[in-house]
Amino acid sequence: MMQGTPIYGSSTINDGGVFKEHRDLLLEAVRAGLRRKKEVYTPGANECLQFVLGQHSYLFNPKYITDQMYLQVGADPKSDKPARIPHFKISDNWVAKFLQIVTPYLTQGQVVRTVKAAKPFVPTPSCYGIDPPQLQQMKMSSPGYMQSDPQYQMRQQAAMMKMMMDQIGIQAESERCNSMAAMIEKILNYTAGELGLQKERRCVVEEALTLGYAAYITETIKMPGTNQTLVGSNFVMANDIVWDPDATREKDCKWLAVQCRCPAWLFSRLYGIPEEEIKCNQRSTTSEVYHERLIINQGGEQNNRNSVPPKDEVVYWKFWSRMGVGSRLQTKAERNPLLDQLDERFGDFCFFIVTDSIDYAANLSPMIFQNAMETAAQNKAMAQQAMAAAMIQGQPFDQSQLPPIDPMAIVQQACAWPVPYNMDVDDPWPITTLWFHRRNGSPYPIPHFEFALSYLKFMVWVISFVADKCYRSQRDFWLIDDQVAEQLRTAIENGEDEAIITIKGLDKGGLEAFVKMLEAPEVKKSIMEVYQFFENKVEQMTGLTDLMQANLARSMRTATEAQVVSDASQLRPKDMAQRVNECDTRLSRKEAIASALVYGPNDLLPILGKPGAEAWANLQNKQDPTRVVRETDYDVLASQGRILDLDTRQEQSNKMVQLVLPMMVQLGQATGMFGPANQLLVEWAKANQIDPDLVQFPDMPPPPPAPAKGVASVSKEKSPSQGPQ
Repeated sequence: MMQGTPIYGSSTINDGGVFKEHRDLLLEAVRAGLRRKKEVYTPGANECLQFVLGQHSYLFNPKYITDQMYLQVGADPKSDKPARIPHFKISDNWVAKFLQIVTPYLTQGQVVRTVKAAKPFVPTPSCYGIDPPQLQQMKMSSPGYMQSDPQYQMRQQAAMMKMMMDQIGIQAESERCNSMAAMIEKILNYTAGELGLQKERRCVVEEALTLGYAAYITETIKMPGTNQTLVGSNFVMANDIVWDPDATREKDCKWLAVQCRCPAWLFSRLYGIPEEEIKCNQRSTTSEVYHERLIINQGGEQNNRNSVPPKDEVVYWKFWSRMGVGSRLQTKAERNPLLDQLDERFGDFCFFIVTDSIDYAANLSPMIFQNAMETAAQNKAMAQQAMAAAMIQGQPFDQSQLPPIDPMAIVQQACAWPVPYNMDVDDPWPITTLWFHRRNGSPYPIPHFEFALSYLKFMVWVISFVADKCYRSQRDFWLIDDQVAEQLRTAIENGEDEAIITIKGLDKGGLEAFVKMLEAPEVKKSIMEVYQFFENKVEQMTGLTDLMQANLARSMRTATEAQVVSDASQLRPKDMAQRVNECDTRLSRKEAIASALVYGPNDLLPILGKPGAEAWANLQNKQDPTRVVRETDYDVLASQGRILDLDTRQEQSNKMVQLVLPMMVQLGQATGMFGPANQLLVEWAKANQIDPDLVQFPDMPPPPPAPAKGVASVSKEKSPSQGPQ
């Protein structure tokens, strides 16, 4: 569809029907994805979340007990009746213990980004057809060979010249890559601290342990009060992510939707939609409280307990598509021809903001088309003026630098992915997910606790009955003869301590003939052994036993035995930590891609300074987006800088002092430079909590060199045979 095609002028476009149809297509796709997610993932994830929050009341619902826990009270299903419910409903939150132990293990230390420039390939001389020097000498010294190939020497010299020129180009490219890698590394580590990545990271890890997976979303962030834009990553809850329901893996999905929520006024500001056109679809807590206080309690307008608080928020979806604008969700015969044309024009990779609060996608609307027409007309006038000025001055005119004059090109830019992550084949989405257990046939992973849910349910059930039994075992029963019943009851209920009770006829029988106490049976220890058995099963299933064994290995008899147990027990925890580290690396690479494509000199001025920002501008002009996304110029790694405990730091510093300090001191005595030794002593002092100033060597001038011995400097010794002259 070229310029001049009457897509905008058509009546269907002007009346907005095609925009509403487009929005409905995308929202229906999201609803289908939610239905599929509810089938395969949501039930188990919700139950895991209830265990994390300690919300176990649903386990004591008689219907749930019969249907889900398969407890029958009766000989057959027909005579079945609800199981007895314990009076004490204990919230046995074992999952909280797991999170409190495992989360710090996986998140300790700061993430440190390292960007290494790609090492260039340098062709060897043989790649250019250059012979080794010995072979060249043999051929050129052979008259017969030179007569048969008189151009040999010239070809060798030309090949050597080409190799030298290529090496100069490779060296220049290597320096460019080194400079770019150094700047990106500084930027990534700066934004990680400035935008609070560590807080987001802990949220992602806890959510992944609880619900099976979580994600970061990498976007541009406008810094308040400035024109600076930074690339950062924020935590996205698992409940807000919807994948293409027809895909089995993330990388195979054709679309991704992420749910967002904000007040109506903010939605209007973000996407340029008039606030009066927005029909809010969600009410905030503030709206409910305001409605309760002012309208209902204070007798305001519509003073009615049945009145509904007004909705004041917008729930919307960010929709990334790898299948065009969305018409391909239908068969060819069912597609709207105009949307089909947009698919052909815009290509496969499109991005939309959709919600049922407005009748169109926020970035594909009648206003967008109208603004595109006006902008294109302005750009065309500016281009004509620039072309005329160039012709008058006799200078060449570069049309590639002109802004777009085609309205559809402007609309296409509005619907393009903000950052072209789609060019990365392995990780094509703007979110970076963390998960531990893959679900076969679905992009939604399995929650970590779902494997142990049956054990956890039984533990809550058993411990509640144990509490009931403890209560009943403390009850005492009095067996009282009718002759003394009233007197004894009055003494027990209302009497003072050591009350005196008179019993007649005691000589006829012992005291037990009138009063006897019965005690309820105590709790059997076997039930606690059953509970501990299931607790051990849960610890083994979730991997908590492995961490506990690693700590117990230190108390074993031999170092070899402890090392073997520690290595075996660390297998699963290390695998989980490795997955977290891989997620950190993928996130860092995604931020590096966005940084190389998005940042301008003004954005980096506070980070790199003026010289660095200018260098960035020069290098960015030479960047090929394809090379940036495929990371052919540099490699990004994220390492977890773990915080050492004091004992480990002392042990390491003491070993370093014993091995290295003597050589450093000798070097200082020979040269007068004790700086290296002082640096080592500073680290040792900090590890041992000593003031570093107390263990510093002062810098001393080096000793003067020994005078050279020559003939003139040797004193003449008199011979004993020589006398005075």
